[in-house]
Amino acid sequence: DAKLLVGNPREKLLYTNLYAENITEAEKRDRYICLRYFNKIIKDVLPLVNLSLASNVSRLTDLVKSAKPFIFWGTKEQMWQAALNKTSHSSNTSATKCNISVFKAATVREQKKTDWEGTETMFAQLMRELERNKKNGKFYRIEPNNRAFTTIFKGCHSHDVGGPYRELFFKMAEEIQSSSLPLFIQCPNAREATGKNREMFVPKSMRGLYPKEKQMMIRMYEFLGQMMGLAIRTTNYMALNLPAIVWKPMVSEDVSLKDVIDIDSWVGKMMTLMAESTKNMDEKQFDTQMKTVKFEGCLADGKIVELIPGGRDISITWKTRHRYIETLTKLRTKEFDEHGKAMLRGLATVVPYQILSLFKWSDLRDQVCGKVEIDLKLLKSKTSVKGKGRNGKWYNNSSPHIKYFWQMMERMSNEERSQVIFFAWGRTRLPPNKGGFERNFELLACPKAYAGGRKPDDFLPIAHTCFFQLELPEYSSVDIMYKRMLTACAYCKEIDGDNDGAGRRAAAMT
Repeated sequence: DAKLLVGNPREKLLYTNLYAENITEAEKRDRYICLRYFNKIIKDVLPLVNLSLASNVSRLTDLVKSAKPFIFWGTKEQMWQAALNKTSHSSNTSATKCNISVFKAATVREQKKTDWEGTETMFAQLMRELERNKKNGKFYRIEPNNRAFTTIFKGCHSHDVGGPYRELFFKMAEEIQSSSLPLFIQCPNAREATGKNREMFVPKSMRGLYPKEKQMMIRMYEFLGQMMGLAIRTTNYMALNLPAIVWKPMVSEDVSLKDVIDIDSWVGKMMTLMAESTKNMDEKQFDTQMKTVKFEGCLADGKIVELIPGGRDISITWKTRHRYIETLTKLRTKEFDEHGKAMLRGLATVVPYQILSLFKWSDLRDQVCGKVEIDLKLLKSKTSVKGKGRNGKWYNNSSPHIKYFWQMMERMSNEERSQVIFFAWGRTRLPPNKGGFERNFELLACPKAYAGGRKPDDFLPIAHTCFFQLELPEYSSVDIMYKRMLTACAYCKEIDGDNDGAGRRAAAMT
């Protein structure tokens, strides 16, 4: 089959073991052909396998699940999209209106409170609004590029034609990764400024909570799972920075000690200490050295817990060193199991969860969060230029300020590009491909910037987030455009400029 010899660049990039050292080009080619043939065969087998079965029930199911590292995303995606389409329905956005008080949420943030009651943050307000409307999992199973509900920002001039809805998801992701909600905390490496994944967040421990507090946290994690499912179905991504240790339980992958060390270098140091001490000391020296080290472990939030009953008073010895390693590993690899199960329960009401068992953890992350990197080539391919300039001529891709725009985007860091996308569209990440765009990005004329002989350099760009449009003044240089764009992104982070009937009604609400 000649088609099998044509390598998909993304597949080659993901399967780096194809390019292991000390093998010939012919061997690399043979490995890739084998993988391609394997995917051709399993593509026809997958629909016949009951992926919902637990381990050790069906040997076929177990074998297929164990082979998931070798199944190309393209093979899984075809099955995944077919299942999503089969279980989706068209939405009636206007039928469900969710009233969200921006000021309540802002008060929690500014006063540095935590919304334990689940009433103040945007995330909690939406959860309660949808519960009040008795919305179950089926409600979220909508078609791509649709909205599940209409967002009304109380007290703001906002009319939801898409912009407020997308901004709500962005704001919820911010709350989830802050102290405003009792759900996630910075991972230990972030707090200690050491090791990998310093930008990542992990679930907050539920140990020692009052039953009412724990019940609310679980309810929130389940709702987060539903929001993840909604993000998958609509490609309205959530900008969540969660490590492998959070995603793996949701796709039936075992959490490894490496996953723990990747978010907490302390664990790695303890394991290294054990290994070196075992190698360099005899039994007596080891027992003396470890006399002050007890059978205790440190959780991700810094809490010290006993690994065995009475562990705080039991020193590690040469004879018990293996037990210490086993109990510490079990504690930390299972630390977020309850949180993951709650999120999976919510997620499973919205998407065909059985197929998730074929996903790698990174597959699920990308489906929920999108790609962090802003792909300028993709964005440019989905951009239209409209409007007339000061000279009365129609704009095109060769217009000087349009060229400046792309030069500016090339110059920007990825974080700055994300700010531009949020300013123009109310979201920080692009869809993964052209098919994920509900509409083109439009660069429009900015009449206010040159009416009455005004100077365009004195004006900021104007965004219409509901329609992914940007009114771009005819700036005289890339440098001026860069400064004006960053100013607009920094000071225009709320949707509060819709002065139509719906916008005025929302502004009048308290």
